[in-house]
Amino acid sequence: MKTTPLKLLTIAALLTSCSTGVVPMGKDTYMISGMSPGMVSAGGVRAKLLREANRWCAKRGLAMVPLSYSGQGAVIGQRAANAEIIFRAVPPNDPENKRPNPERQADYHEVITTEMRPSQPTPR
Repeated sequence: MKTTPLKLLTIAALLTSCSTGVVPMGKDTYMISGMSPGMVSAGGVRAKLLREANRWCAKRGLAMVPLSYSGQGAVIGQRAANAEIIFRAVPPNDPENKRPNPERQADYHEVITTEMRPSQPTPR
């Protein structure tokens, strides 16, 4: 099989992920979403988005506090793996900057949505 520039460009496009960038939603609250035709799981896309959100906050001297995320895995010939994260950007010493405690939920479409809630102290 002969490799042509068009084939290489097509393969590169399939392996490339894209994101919306950080989008303001309200006071200190932001959203970032993305998709990756080259990935099968929403977890891989979510990891890239979390890194991007953390870098965005760090450049501004803020801490990224995840509020919720959702995503869908890829279905060959139908959709690319995708994810969306909603987060707050707060000063590092802000009371909202706590350890996240994710709760996973799924609906019948297998869209995973997780709300991040502050950690609860363990009873003694």
